[in-house]
Amino acid sequence: MKCTIVIQSKNSFDYLALFLAHHERLADRIVIIDHNSDRDLRGLRSDKIEVYRLGLAAYMQAHTLNFLLHTVLQVTRESGMLFILDVDEFLPFSSRSDMDAFVADHRKDAIVSFRWRNGYAPEPGQLVDPSGIRFCRQRTPTRKLAYNLDKLGLFFPLGGNHEVRLARPFWRRRGPTVDVVDSGLGLLHLPFVGLEGLRQKVRDNPAHEFAGKISANYRLLGLKEDRPWAQDAVSEEVMLQLIANYRTNVPQGRLNVVAGDFEPVSFLTGLTDRVLAWRDRIEKCGAVDPVQSDGDAIAALKAVRPGCSGYVRQLRRHLRVGKGGEVVLAAHSFGVKDLARLMMPIAGFFTRNPVGNRDVR
Repeated sequence: MKCTIVIQSKNSFDYLALFLAHHERLADRIVIIDHNSDRDLRGLRSDKIEVYRLGLAAYMQAHTLNFLLHTVLQVTRESGMLFILDVDEFLPFSSRSDMDAFVADHRKDAIVSFRWRNGYAPEPGQLVDPSGIRFCRQRTPTRKLAYNLDKLGLFFPLGGNHEVRLARPFWRRRGPTVDVVDSGLGLLHLPFVGLEGLRQKVRDNPAHEFAGKISANYRLLGLKEDRPWAQDAVSEEVMLQLIANYRTNVPQGRLNVVAGDFEPVSFLTGLTDRVLAWRDRIEKCGAVDPVQSDGDAIAALKAVRPGCSGYVRQLRRHLRVGKGGEVVLAAHSFGVKDLARLMMPIAGFFTRNPVGNRDVR
């Protein structure tokens, strides 16, 4: 069965080299969605790798992903297994045969979940030699989803692909539901390298959204200071607790860990040569000036509710793929429909259809 990996990234060039070194041996097709980075990663294109660049200052993760999935990539016409990952996530397979065995085990399942195993790199250089990276043995409650395209119709990954919504005909009040099957596997997640790596993630993402989640994460640990990433001196104990529970919003899911609860994983070893080769290719990608402002036209796109009725049609109205695979705002005037969309957010209530609340296995 064909395996496709879609990855979203922004300025995470060191991570990207490790990601590609690991996943190039697992997938038939890798699609990189670059969110307005400082380098033009379209220089990485090959027979196996496609690259699309978001030419917007706004961080429109869900809209960009779903627009490309259902227009350019047309995944509903494809077959096989689709994995949607961030650049700091690594599938727990060491070879294509391992991947094929996983796919065969889940050939009858429409949606399969992994749960994060959070990890850390004691030294920045270990993104080149990943043998020193350690991952928590315990899985967190935070899940990521994979999709069997042979078993699904129109679907919309939401919230960083932690949730999904299935499309429904407009005449039906409720749409289809699909069980999410827990694979029992941990998705290796390397959220940051040291405090400076965490600060960089905060700088590269919307502060009101991302930093707030980090602060909530810290308070979950029962610590008074709610901005640990702003401090230079954080104890190893606190850092390990923060990493193990990173972005975990379920109090009962808190992991109490020590250094001995983290372990290396064998399938990330032996990748140094490929990591260095990918770093060299990324370094040769030309530097570009990121888009700094989108103007007033972005307001109408921001008002579109992910997964709403006619979602793909609305995305087509507001976005287009320009020359060379750059995703930009479509040229159209701000009209009555856009005004109505801004004034009536309640309309989306009747089209909401979250699925996957019932995990199985």
